[in-house]
Amino acid sequence: MGHLSKKAAETTGLRSGIALISGAGDKIAGCVGANVLKKGDMIFEAASYAGLSCLVDDFRPDYEQRYFDILDGAFPDDLYAHYYIPGSGITLNWFMDHFARKGEESLGEAFARMDAKVGQIPPGSEGLMAIGMMGGTAMPFDGALKGVWMGFNWVHREEHFYRALQESFSYAVSTAIDRINAKYPDCGQDTVKIIGGRARSRVWTQMLADVSQKTFERLDREDIALWGACLLAADGIGLFGDVRKAAEEHVHVKEVYRPNRELAGRYAELKEQYNRYAKELSPYCKALKA
Repeated sequence: MGHLSKKAAETTGLRSGIALISGAGDKIAGCVGANVLKKGDMIFEAASYAGLSCLVDDFRPDYEQRYFDILDGAFPDDLYAHYYIPGSGITLNWFMDHFARKGEESLGEAFARMDAKVGQIPPGSEGLMAIGMMGGTAMPFDGALKGVWMGFNWVHREEHFYRALQESFSYAVSTAIDRINAKYPDCGQDTVKIIGGRARSRVWTQMLADVSQKTFERLDREDIALWGACLLAADGIGLFGDVRKAAEEHVHVKEVYRPNRELAGRYAELKEQYNRYAKELSPYCKALKA
């Protein structure tokens, strides 16, 4: 786009003449770094603010349910249908810090211990359901619909509440995939790449696969978005002849999570129930806020 001027260099302490490259925000940089660069490619970033992105080639807004928006890609004509959950990863950390961590246990140790317990609980958390949107929902927008647990009794323990949070996010992500596929049937693929800190959770990744009935692929890099920004910078100074090829060559699938077809019916019922409750409980949440 240009080069750093002498005056700007003096102000910033950098060297004048440095090339200024048009980069990207975190989600789009992640798409570049993860090689989500072909029509229909889909990725879920299980991070502090989780996001689902699918590369599409035109603008088809979801006027009916408002479950995704459209982001510009890093390359001309690239568009991404995008859904995100405000603070999902923050919510999981919050639960660990306030309810689950024991003594000097690290956050990573707490997650691993909780995952081991969650994996023993059947779908539906034995009657406990959550709406884990602690910061409200962004798509569709509803700032009042926040954290809810319902259906719990004396049987339920900390791992049930944690699993219910994971299930709530899984239902939301699966619904977003449904909406994108409904608007872009020509983009429908059976594979979703997964990155981010919570992609380390084999239990949650398998749950996402089972709820959505899509195959999830964990990638072999921990620095996907940073790597995507580096690729764009290198492309800007002409280091790569084909940045898409470079992206493909430098990231690979590490683990594959295939959906359990026997759980499809059960999770479809739970997802429908979750979406119905989210709609019906919204007025009550607004009353509480008032």
